[in-house]
Amino acid sequence: MKKLIFILITVLFLNVQAQTKPLAVLEPTDLAISRNCRKAEKACVSMELDTVDKSLIVDRKPVNGETEYTLKVFGKLEKEAEKEHILKFIGGGDEKGCTVFGRGTAAVMGFSPMGNPIVLTDRGNLELTSKLITMGASNIQMVNLNSLKREAYLSKSQDMTPAAISRIHFDSSGDLYFIDGTECFEFRKKEAFRKVDIKKCESKKIEMKDTSKLEKIRLKSDQEVYEIKDVPYIMIIEKTTC
Repeated sequence: MKKLIFILITVLFLNVQAQTKPLAVLEPTDLAISRNCRKAEKACVSMELDTVDKSLIVDRKPVNGETEYTLKVFGKLEKEAEKEHILKFIGGGDEKGCTVFGRGTAAVMGFSPMGNPIVLTDRGNLELTSKLITMGASNIQMVNLNSLKREAYLSKSQDMTPAAISRIHFDSSGDLYFIDGTECFEFRKKEAFRKVDIKKCESKKIEMKDTSKLEKIRLKSDQEVYEIKDVPYIMIIEKTTC
């Protein structure tokens, strides 16, 4: 009887140990973000990377006149589970630029079904699940002239010079296209970028001089309005002071 009691106590003790054993913690993976699209096998556009929380930056060091940042962010690498990653990123040497990282760019493959940016790294595509990381800028708005509904789009850069604006195009449905070099890419908010016919990047934009008919749209002093030929939309560009 004593032997049976001893066995039961031992089994109970082992069960308690098994239940209280801490779960395995996924170790962070070291990754480096590609700053351009040269190594991309699919449609890819270089876009500015930014963060709304500088505490993600755990280290920085000068590299050839630029700055290498080390970030701790959560994301999904290829088909792996979400976990924390140690992310290396080369930013511009001028941290007073439009973003926390100056003029640094990342190779962006598009967006996940959840709307998270997908960047190219030295170990594959990484979906950045941290909402503290942003790609491009939201200083472009499309306004439907019928409903007056505003919708923000990502742009390649916050530097909205005439040259940058000329790269942005829309079709009659208001879908967004971006010309990069001699190639035209379709932007969808929750899909990978797609390379499309260059003719999709031929919309005509002219600066709207008379904005009196836009009384219901409260424009700011630093905003410019562009009409798009044969499209029921206008484009509002918010100038920045980069």
